[in-house]
Amino acid sequence: MVMGSRDKITVPIPHQIVRLTNWKIVTRDTSKRWQAQNTKRRRVDVANTVPHGYNAWDMAEEEDQDLLEAMEFLADA
Repeated sequence: MVMGSRDKITVPIPHQIVRLTNWKIVTRDTSKRWQAQNTKRRRVDVANTVPHGYNAWDMAEEEDQDLLEAMEFLADA
């Protein structure tokens, strides 16, 4: 979630390389509209985030799966 409110900002791009319809490559001045977005990530701790739906337990090797599940059970207790 983005804190506060901020309007869209126009960001100038002074030398963007583009290809025209006749395959000619040129540089031209352009601009983009920028605005803050929700990145659809969840915070794991103070410094780390992961995508929603990410499950670290599914990424573990089979032999470590039992240990990870036991640790999760103990953490919930």
